[in-house]
Amino acid sequence: MSGDQLELFEDADLAGLAAREVGIALVPTPEAPLVAAGTKFDANKPDWSLLDRDVMNEVLKVLADGARVHGRDNWKSVDDGTRRYACAAIRHAMAILAGEDLDSDHGTLHGAHVAVNGMFLTFFAQRARRMRAYRDRVRTGIRAT
Repeated sequence: MSGDQLELFEDADLAGLAAREVGIALVPTPEAPLVAAGTKFDANKPDWSLLDRDVMNEVLKVLADGARVHGRDNWKSVDDGTRRYACAAIRHAMAILAGEDLDSDHGTLHGAHVAVNGMFLTFFAQRARRMRAYRDRVRTGIRAT
């Protein structure tokens, strides 16, 4: 008997008895009165296992080097950041297309620099969207909750 078959029982006590009969433990939750033990509701959460550990380590090397040289999170305050980081991403991508793997200034992979610059550009785009939404709320008199 599977958890799906247990849903056919109208009576929670009867479902619990049937589950115990076949060795399935049921646990009550606020979302669902009876849930098979071992159930985890993570289908709509970010799947961090999609990131490659070695790639992320290279990206973190680039970020750590930048933090050491320029200060942590300094990139968030760079004037004209969107244009400048887009240009930096293109420069690193062009180096890759020219057959160059390592950035000679930093000793890290150009691809990691492209990824970091892409992250910075994503940050700026998200911040701009939040600012537009805030201005729209202020303009229309709607307060954020």
